[in-house]
Amino acid sequence: MLYDSAYLATVQDYYTQRGRGQFALQPLHHLLEQAVQHTEKGYNSYRIIFAGWYAGSSDGDTRLWLPQRELLFAGITARWVLLDATAPTDQRGVAVTLASDALELALSGRVDVVVLVADGAYLTELARTLTRHGVRVLLAHATPREQLATTLLDRRLRDACSYVVNFAQFEHAAERHWQALFQGLFRPPHEMQEHAE
Repeated sequence: MLYDSAYLATVQDYYTQRGRGQFALQPLHHLLEQAVQHTEKGYNSYRIIFAGWYAGSSDGDTRLWLPQRELLFAGITARWVLLDATAPTDQRGVAVTLASDALELALSGRVDVVVLVADGAYLTELARTLTRHGVRVLLAHATPREQLATTLLDRRLRDACSYVVNFAQFEHAAERHWQALFQGLFRPPHEMQEHAE
């Protein structure tokens, strides 16, 4: 599972403004494991064997809200990339580091599915390359229902991936099981403070 931290920070901003609280990443992993299992019927279960958090270390983006402790508890490796502030956003090292790790996982033969928590066109070629090596690619994004008609999720990236899961849609899922998983993704504001102390 590979996180574009800037994308998830944008999603976090949306839910913070709605009073949901902070994402808890362990429940998000559990939800996505179940989503993959639901889609792929040939296996009894899926487990995440690697999770990486890809972020710039010097871009001054205050939305990179997850402390190292939260990543540690969720079993996520933090990959902080020194950024060139003058370079375009998609050429500042984060995407390169993410792609390098994804390809290493694919070539190791240890993974069946790579999950990208992202939304940008810059990962399209990575998704195509992974599928050429026999690795399925799940694009996980969170586009709220009221934004589906105007989403900025890149169509080329969607088309390059094997599956697409919009975990925001589980908020209004018909099945209570998926609704409950969505509700469990958030740590309420008072718990956020306790967790930080």
